[in-house]
Amino acid sequence: MFDYYDYVNGLNEGKLVTEIEKLHKRLFKTSETSPVYQQLLNMIDMAQSAYTDALYAQRIKKEDTVMDIGETESVAYTPDYTKDEIVNAYIEVYTKKKPGEPPVR
Repeated sequence: MFDYYDYVNGLNEGKLVTEIEKLHKRLFKTSETSPVYQQLLNMIDMAQSAYTDALYAQRIKKEDTVMDIGETESVAYTPDYTKDEIVNAYIEVYTKKKPGEPPVR
């Protein structure tokens, strides 16, 4: 049995364009009431999908490279939590005391 899906997915871009043109010519010669008309429409859709997939695959091959943008330096800053101001600020936040009152430890 002939599998048209496998056939069109095995063609290159040039042959797919030729196949689509050939199907359109057959479609124009076929009566709209014929059952072959709908089959030709489905075949054209399948061929155009295969053509689109081939174009996307070609584009992905071109764009599928990693761009080296260089290196970045980072400086990690850890504050000194032993200072009394920071400790007092945390105490004020967690004890809900009013700012300016002396800290209670």
